[in-house]
Amino acid sequence: MDLVDRIETTRFLGQEFLVWLWFKTEIHEATLKRKDGSGLEIWLDSQLVLQSVSDRGERTTMKGVAPSGSVEAKVALENGKIPIRARISVSVENKDFAFVFDAPTFGFTAVKLPEVTDKDTDERFTERMSLLALLDDVILEQYAEFLSLRMSAFWDAEFLPAVVSWTRGEETLSGRAYKGLIQRAEKE
Repeated sequence: MDLVDRIETTRFLGQEFLVWLWFKTEIHEATLKRKDGSGLEIWLDSQLVLQSVSDRGERTTMKGVAPSGSVEAKVALENGKIPIRARISVSVENKDFAFVFDAPTFGFTAVKLPEVTDKDTDERFTERMSLLALLDDVILEQYAEFLSLRMSAFWDAEFLPAVVSWTRGEETLSGRAYKGLIQRAEKE
């Protein structure tokens, strides 16, 4: 299988990652812990685009304050639309980041970094690269957690039913139960 085929056959992972991140940030109310125990906040921010699985031309675009928390977004998800693009905000180490995540390409656009403090051109460049590395680390940590769950038997058995319940506004995994699920998935 060549590289293009591998990319095309795994393109769905970006969309599933976005659903997972949406679910996770809502049940944890955006406040999470990194692997090193430090605090982290992630939330879907001011833009969310969902696309029909069966008709790629059918899209729902939501903008404004927390569109992912709207009833319309959950109904769209329940009715077979999956998120393909979202503006995501991250707060880590007292630094605020934002970017648009394009799920099918796993691309990051419109990245907003915290304000750079150094005025020297070389130091400014180094500081910006350090900030990008921090954001990359945070996203890679989240993706690793997602993959451990995605590749486990718990994805179909426990996680997907919890997502369906969540879209309907029903009781779903608590933050504590979710942490237990991740621990079991990582041991598998």
